[in-house]
Amino acid sequence: MKERRFILLTGFGVIVKTTGLFRDATQRWKIFFGGLLFYRGFGKFRSARTQRDQHYQTYPASCFPHRNIHCPEPLKVESKGKFRPRSSANIVSCLVSGCLILMSSDTVLADPFDHEWCRYETPRFDLVTDVASADVHDITRRMELFRLSVNGYIGGETPETKLPLKIFIFKSRQDFRVTVKAGRFAGFMHATLNENHLVLGPQWGNRYLGENALHEYTHHLVRARVDVSYPLWYEEGLASFLATLKIADNQVLIGAHPRKARIQNTLSKTRLRLAQVVDTRQVAGWRHDKLSAFYDWSWALVHYLNLGIDASERQQQLATYLSDSDRNFEQAFGVKPRGLERTLKRHLRGPLPTQLQPLPEHADPGDIEPDCLSTAERDSELAITMMKHNPKGAIVVLKKLLEQNHAPIETRIALSDAYNQTDEAATSLQYAEDALERDNTHVSARIQLANVLIGDCVFSREPLCGENWQKAIPLLRSAMRTDPERYDAIFFLGLAYLHSGQAGDAINYLRVAYTKVPWSARVNFYLGEGYRLIGDARARMHLVNARNWASSDVWQDMAELALEKLDLESAR
Repeated sequence: MKERRFILLTGFGVIVKTTGLFRDATQRWKIFFGGLLFYRGFGKFRSARTQRDQHYQTYPASCFPHRNIHCPEPLKVESKGKFRPRSSANIVSCLVSGCLILMSSDTVLADPFDHEWCRYETPRFDLVTDVASADVHDITRRMELFRLSVNGYIGGETPETKLPLKIFIFKSRQDFRVTVKAGRFAGFMHATLNENHLVLGPQWGNRYLGENALHEYTHHLVRARVDVSYPLWYEEGLASFLATLKIADNQVLIGAHPRKARIQNTLSKTRLRLAQVVDTRQVAGWRHDKLSAFYDWSWALVHYLNLGIDASERQQQLATYLSDSDRNFEQAFGVKPRGLERTLKRHLRGPLPTQLQPLPEHADPGDIEPDCLSTAERDSELAITMMKHNPKGAIVVLKKLLEQNHAPIETRIALSDAYNQTDEAATSLQYAEDALERDNTHVSARIQLANVLIGDCVFSREPLCGENWQKAIPLLRSAMRTDPERYDAIFFLGLAYLHSGQAGDAINYLRVAYTKVPWSARVNFYLGEGYRLIGDARARMHLVNARNWASSDVWQDMAELALEKLDLESAR
């Protein structure tokens, strides 16, 4: 028995060393208690079996006295003790509880920081990933074929100058979930005025990585080409519809779905109505079943509008709906969402209509050589992926980088940004000032300090905010002179002038920002406010866009208030 325990403990120690268990204190306690419960339950199970076996040795093999079955006299052997059967519920509860606690420990086998990541440069984007090089070539080829194949569905025109795109792809779903903490989402797009980020991970069983990549890439293509903000149901439905694109026999198949039966089952059982789907602005925090129903309704509606009966007429109605700032569904399609539900379910019953296209030419990206990252570079890149949904995790990673000698200025700037995300303004300001003191010519350091100074002043009229706006203006102007392509500096400078009472100067900068992200509710709001303050009629269009495209109630309410002010001013 002692030898067995020694072997088990030794084996467990080897696993701990090789897999990196117990790095995090919370995970150490989870694993300790989960393992303890599991060991206790397994011990009870072994003890019950041993006691039963020992007791049965005093009776004939066909006799089960603990089940109240009549038995003859015991055999004349030495008794092993009275049999007291263990409670099966007690044993099962220990085993199940231990397993659940162990399963809830997300970082047990997940650690993207313990292996190599590489950077790949393509003509369309930069890719940072731990996926094998052969798979990277396949993913990039599919993304280029995809881009060339879906032009007719996305519409719009690509701007002459567009923001750079960086894509992060995790090979492991567990690594993605633990690092990014994006809830139930398998990927997300983080659009800024400086660079767009796509962060992707596979789904259950590390499946559908290619499909997730195409889904999120659709969001980037839509934002790069279209001057309006699509409603959430249409953008997500379009991304899901196009992401299942199949390539075979030199042809591209659009419209097929490998999980149609699951979609039918979801829509037949869900309580989520189509009317709720078309009115939804954000789905963060939704339960898994409700979220799945939202995506399935969205996919079904987009599929029907593009490939269903009378598709050409439906597409004209769709174009009217998307271009109308009020987004009146019934007026555009001639039917209420509730009345369309049966039509969509009938559409899914038969074979799905699909479209075949010839395979686009010149889609092969060629040889893409990896540039594998150092440990510090890898940690810095992974901290970027954590910034949106897991800023506290990013802070831990960046602080460790800061402990190293000769940490770059960018680490302090990123720390300032992470603390800003967690509403720790004083610490954020400290790191921003420290970064600028170390290099007062650094463009990003100037912009970050200006951003922190004006961050809490967007909704405030306190005297200190007036001083902060004035401090931010020279920082932003010097940054813009050094790098005219920093559109975040241009946008913040427009805000600074607007809040300083110089609406005319503000508009010049806000219009430049608008050309880069015309779909942004925030940019539309401030540009509309600038036009309102100088009495320009273009104010209404931008404020209506801001109200209708806002993903949060705060910006929607602010746009409504600005429109009310505009109506009062027009009535005078």
